[in-house]
Amino acid sequence: MLTLAFIVVVLAALGGLAVWLTRTLQAFSAQADAGFAVRNAEVERRLQGITETMDRRLGELDTKVDRRLEHASKQTNAIHKQLGDVGRATTTLAEHAK
Repeated sequence: MLTLAFIVVVLAALGGLAVWLTRTLQAFSAQADAGFAVRNAEVERRLQGITETMDRRLGELDTKVDRRLEHASKQTNAIHKQLGDVGRATTTLAEHAK
Protein backbone atom coordinates (compact mmCIF):
# COMPACT_ATOMS: atom_id res chain seq x y z
CA MET A 1 0.00 0.00 0.00
CA LEU A 2 2.90 2.32 0.81
CA THR A 3 4.48 1.67 -2.57
CA LEU A 4 1.18 2.39 -4.29
CA ALA A 5 0.94 5.71 -2.47
CA PHE A 6 4.54 6.46 -3.36
CA ILE A 7 3.88 5.68 -7.05
CA VAL A 8 0.79 7.92 -7.03
CA VAL A 9 2.80 10.78 -5.47
CA VAL A 10 5.61 10.33 -7.99
CA LEU A 11 3.14 10.25 -10.91
CA ALA A 12 1.39 13.35 -9.59
CA ALA A 13 4.74 15.09 -9.25
CA LEU A 14 5.69 14.07 -12.80
CA GLY A 15 2.33 15.32 -14.09
CA GLY A 16 2.81 18.64 -12.32
CA LEU A 17 6.33 18.87 -13.70
CA ALA A 18 5.02 18.17 -17.21
CA VAL A 19 2.38 20.91 -16.87
CA TRP A 20 4.95 23.38 -15.48
CA LEU A 21 7.45 22.50 -18.20
CA THR A 22 4.82 22.94 -20.94
CA ARG A 23 3.82 26.38 -19.62
CA THR A 24 7.44 27.43 -19.24
CA LEU A 25 8.25 26.36 -22.81
CA GLN A 26 5.19 28.19 -24.14
CA ALA A 27 6.22 31.35 -22.29
CA PHE A 28 9.78 31.02 -23.60
CA SER A 29 8.47 30.47 -27.13
CA ALA A 30 6.27 33.57 -26.93
CA GLN A 31 9.18 35.62 -25.60
CA ALA A 32 11.48 34.32 -28.36
CA ASP A 33 8.86 35.10 -31.01
CA ALA A 34 8.53 38.67 -29.70
CA GLY A 35 12.32 39.07 -29.74
CA PHE A 36 12.51 37.77 -33.31
CA ALA A 37 9.75 40.14 -34.38
CA VAL A 38 11.66 43.10 -32.94
CA ARG A 39 14.87 42.01 -34.63
CA ASN A 40 13.12 41.39 -37.93
CA ALA A 41 11.62 44.88 -37.80
CA GLU A 42 15.07 46.36 -37.10
CA VAL A 43 16.63 44.43 -39.99
CA GLU A 44 13.80 45.53 -42.28
CA ARG A 45 14.32 49.17 -41.25
CA ARG A 46 18.05 48.93 -41.92
CA LEU A 47 17.52 47.27 -45.29
CA GLN A 48 15.06 50.00 -46.24
CA GLY A 49 17.67 52.63 -45.37
CA ILE A 50 20.33 50.83 -47.40
CA THR A 51 17.96 50.48 -50.34
CA GLU A 52 17.12 54.20 -50.26
CA THR A 53 20.82 55.10 -50.08
CA MET A 54 21.66 52.79 -52.98
CA ASP A 55 18.80 54.19 -55.09
CA ARG A 56 19.95 57.76 -54.43
CA ARG A 57 23.59 56.98 -55.23
CA LEU A 58 22.71 55.04 -58.38
CA GLY A 59 20.59 57.98 -59.51
CA GLU A 60 23.52 60.34 -58.96
CA LEU A 61 25.84 58.00 -60.89
CA ASP A 62 23.32 57.75 -63.72
CA THR A 63 23.23 61.55 -63.98
CA LYS A 64 27.04 61.74 -64.01
CA VAL A 65 27.33 59.06 -66.69
CA ASP A 66 24.73 60.81 -68.84
CA ARG A 67 26.61 64.13 -68.58
CA ARG A 68 29.92 62.48 -69.45
CA LEU A 69 28.42 60.63 -72.41
CA GLU A 70 26.89 63.84 -73.70
CA HIS A 71 30.25 65.63 -73.35
CA ALA A 72 32.06 62.75 -75.06
CA SER A 73 29.52 62.79 -77.89
CA LYS A 74 30.02 66.52 -78.43
CA GLN A 75 33.80 66.06 -78.46
CA THR A 76 33.53 63.16 -80.90
CA ASN A 77 31.36 65.23 -83.23
CA ALA A 78 33.81 68.15 -83.05
CA ILE A 79 36.76 65.85 -83.82
CA HIS A 80 34.83 64.29 -86.71
CA LYS A 81 34.14 67.76 -88.13
CA GLN A 82 37.78 68.77 -87.76
CA LEU A 83 38.92 65.56 -89.45
CA GLY A 84 36.57 66.34 -92.33
CA ASP A 85 38.08 69.84 -92.57
CA VAL A 86 41.61 68.36 -92.51
CA GLY A 87 40.64 65.86 -95.21
CA ARG A 88 39.27 68.63 -97.43
CA ALA A 89 42.37 70.77 -96.84
CA THR A 90 44.60 67.83 -97.69
CA THR A 91 42.68 67.25 -100.90
CA THR A 92 42.95 70.93 -101.79
CA LEU A 93 46.71 70.95 -101.10
CA ALA A 94 47.17 67.80 -103.16
CA GLU A 95 45.32 69.43 -106.08
CA HIS A 96 47.44 72.59 -105.81
CA ALA A 97 50.60 70.50 -105.68
CA LYS A 98 49.75 68.85 -108.99
